[in-house]
Amino acid sequence: MSEGGRLSHASIIAAGVPEDDPDYSRLQDLVGGITILSDEDFVPNQAPQPLRAKYVSMQSVVDKLMMELYEDGMIPILPTAAVQQIPGVHFSQSHWALKKGKVWGRPAAIGDASAPSGDTGVALNSAVVKDMCIQKWGNIHHPTVTSLSALVLRQAARVGWDNLVLWKMDLKGAFTLLFIRPDCVRKAAFALGADKDGVDVSMMYPVGFFG
Repeated sequence: MSEGGRLSHASIIAAGVPEDDPDYSRLQDLVGGITILSDEDFVPNQAPQPLRAKYVSMQSVVDKLMMELYEDGMIPILPTAAVQQIPGVHFSQSHWALKKGKVWGRPAAIGDASAPSGDTGVALNSAVVKDMCIQKWGNIHHPTVTSLSALVLRQAARVGWDNLVLWKMDLKGAFTLLFIRPDCVRKAAFALGADKDGVDVSMMYPVGFFG
């Protein structure tokens, strides 16, 4: 990863990813940002959706988390009326989720992009989009408990149980380490509540987010 943990052309080269590796071109493409794919029948709604009950009940917490993202330069927060003037803007619903060990939940709020919306009722995130993503980026095959156990057993047989060391690696805020392509940010608008002056505000994600 580059300085600040972000993917860059230099970091891909530094990591030694061979140019003939199938993932090389995908990584290079991701440097420019994530493309938010959508169904051909998808129509941007251009308007805020009703606030979810969970967001309303946790609004003070979610808004504080959003403010942290704003202060870190991760998101813009604008009057909702101004966001609605962006051609092709699409609003999804702000949400909130529990996170083990964190009483305030996710370090950043999540958004529900799977709710039917727009004139056609087609969601931004749908089964069709999932297939499109698989075609573009490849399928994700998660390791199973059996395969992980086999790795441990093979390593123990090689170095001995007394010398076996297990490591866990995590990228802090990993989803924010990738940008969204500038022309796709309009699809990632989320209405919040009103500010202290009673003006309805919304935020947009120029970086990756939970959804």
